[in-house]
Amino acid sequence: MSEFEFLERFKSRKNRVYRVRANGETKVLKIFSSSESLDREYQMLDLLKDRLNVPRIHSIERRRRMLVMEFIEGKNLCDLVNSTEYDITDNLRIIEKLARWFSDFRLLLKDKQMVRGDSILRNFILDYKGEIYGVDFEESRKGRAEEDIAEICISILTTHPEFTEEKFELCKRFLKAYSGNIDTLFFRKQLFKTLEKFSIRRGDVALKDTGVKEMKKHGLIWYLDNLQKERSI
Repeated sequence: MSEFEFLERFKSRKNRVYRVRANGETKVLKIFSSSESLDREYQMLDLLKDRLNVPRIHSIERRRRMLVMEFIEGKNLCDLVNSTEYDITDNLRIIEKLARWFSDFRLLLKDKQMVRGDSILRNFILDYKGEIYGVDFEESRKGRAEEDIAEICISILTTHPEFTEEKFELCKRFLKAYSGNIDTLFFRKQLFKTLEKFSIRRGDVALKDTGVKEMKKHGLIWYLDNLQKERSI
């Protein structure tokens, strides 16, 4: 890989991801653990290019399972909503932009019935122009929009500090700004399923029990039911 100057390695559970310099340009080099993951990400980025904010593809090399992409300069949303740099008003605006990204994604892929998968705050970047970009699409697959929506809601609620009043406010603002209809029964099941998945992934049994208790306390499903009724009037 002498063609790349390695500048930084990013956190990744499954793959090796680097910020590199090549031909005088800063780029992202992603080396996938499997060819299937590479193909899923490449196909989704190729499908969304020029239609939604995602990194541009520079090159693909299937033999070495490598994808070279545009480097989006900015900050991931997980760090942003938990920093002291932004107050709740700023974070609500950011979450509204994220909801619009998901609304556009749903409309673009509605006929294909695709979900982006791995819909967590860390997989979204706010660039320095104030635009939201989605990254990491290797888990994209067939599915229902509610799966993505439930996952991003749980991601918002479980970033440290977890289940605070502000996190529920952000979650509710996301649901309000999201333009698609949501099957509340299916969404409820996905919320609990995703919460269990996060609990297992983090090795934190208490996360699930606390999450169920707090979601009931803050009336998250009741809030969504009311939204759906308002939209149907």
